Amino acid sequence: ERFYVTVDVLKGAQLRYTTDGTTPTLTNGELSTGKKFFITKTVTYRWRLFQTGKLPSPVTTRSYIVRDRNYTLPVVSIVTDQQNITGNEYGVDVRGIGNGRSGNGERGNVNWNMDWERPVSFEYIEQNPKENSEGYFQQEADLSISGGWSRRQSPRSFKIKASKTYDLNSLDYRFFDELPYNKNKTLHMRNGGNDNPSNGGTGRFKDPAIQT
Repeated sequence: ERFYVTVDVLKGAQLRYTTDGTTPTLTNGELSTGKKFFITKTVTYRWRLFQTGKLPSPVTTRSYIVRDRNYTLPVVSIVTDQQNITGNEYGVDVRGIGNGRSGNGERGNVNWNMDWERPVSFEYIEQNPKENSEGYFQQEADLSISGGWSRRQSPRSFKIKASKTYDLNSLDYRFFDELPYNKNKTLHMRNGGNDNPSNGGTGRFKDPAIQT
């Protein structure tokens, strides 16, 4: 699929953008010379407006995902500076260089044992939107790794948490039809716990099935 995305630019402002997950600033990202972006592949855009004498606009993040397979479940897109995830110094999803802590089956210090929070853009994209649902949700939030010994297994479980840092105290979307909640403080993305193929498990299904 190929299509154009048009971004409105206020008169007197300049539009800067990134595609590597980092936040656009006056010194980071590309300056757009037009308003149209031609989408030909899976890509994440972060846009921001700047104008002399005014504060920068909030960052607008959008993920465009090529349907290269049959997505039967909603798609979650996490967009952030790669250093927040895999940076050896403070990335939350790597062993790191000793800034973390031991435990959960690890003798040495590892970053993924830390409950560090990192800023991300969280997007929830439904393939078949429910009735009276937009089928799409995006919000700035905090991400942290979660779990016990399952932190050793990739992919790792993580939490998405609404934060007052972004003036948003909840995730205002009904993610689960069977639950009567239109707002959520935290979402857990779980890797199946100890029912993991690398741990002799059957495929990450036992844990959610038993809980249900």
